[in-house]
Amino acid sequence: MRRTLILVLALLLTAAGGASARADSTASLPITGLSSIQVDDAHQQVFLTGDPADDVLLVTDMTGHVVKTFSGESGAAGMVLAGSTLYVARCGTTTIDTFDAASLTKTGSIGTEQTIGTPCDLARAGSRLWFTSSGHLVSVAFRRACGCRL
Repeated sequence: MRRTLILVLALLLTAAGGASARADSTASLPITGLSSIQVDDAHQQVFLTGDPADDVLLVTDMTGHVVKTFSGESGAAGMVLAGSTLYVARCGTTTIDTFDAASLTKTGSIGTEQTIGTPCDLARAGSRLWFTSSGHLVSVAFRRACGCRL
């Protein structure tokens, strides 16, 4: 599984103009699986969530070296990056966590009122953040989530 993670990260970095795939193949990630990847070109970093049991959100530089680990993020999976705000869906909870991509700090959480289902993905469309709950498509107003107007 770790070999797959390294390969996926190497392909992403090569496509984004990063270091060669050979140089990236030595980067080892402290997660057992891969749930979601979000590339932040503005800050030259990559956000990764692993299997729900991993309980972490990782931030790497564009060469795949871990620069920040957010622990205690059980169920962290689907992600959306909007400007400098990263939204992370937490599977099996009613929570979407928010992080500042520039300062690499957790800035808060958004209550969804409905449990985020599995598979646990998050998408942005128009002025809403979308996820599934018990086989239904559910959304939360984006301006409520970020406190901004779109």
